[in-house]
Amino acid sequence: MCEKCENDKSPEPSKDVKVGKRIWLWEFSDNVHCPLIGTCLSNQDLLNIGRRLKLQISVDCKDYDLHGYFVSATAKYGPEAKAIHKLLDQRYAGAIRKFSRCTNELEILDF
Repeated sequence: MCEKCENDKSPEPSKDVKVGKRIWLWEFSDNVHCPLIGTCLSNQDLLNIGRRLKLQISVDCKDYDLHGYFVSATAKYGPEAKAIHKLLDQRYAGAIRKFSRCTNELEILDF
């Protein structure tokens, strides 16, 4: 292998890096909430959470507005963020269990 190619290799993950604790939904950076809610939850999920929390959701509320409300609400600690976090924990319990067994980056990358 030539010297240039050896220098272009991307660094391999460290084998001894400890995987950190799970973080709460409201601890994620702001640019994560929109795609996470948009891909992992349906509008019906959001409406159900809204009803359970006794939020005043208009009958003619547009999907975009409902999504936008929950995106901004999950960026900070509150009942909406806690309810969505709980639903995601329940829905993805199997994946969470698998990833929680990982002890380093290489094990995570094997998934």
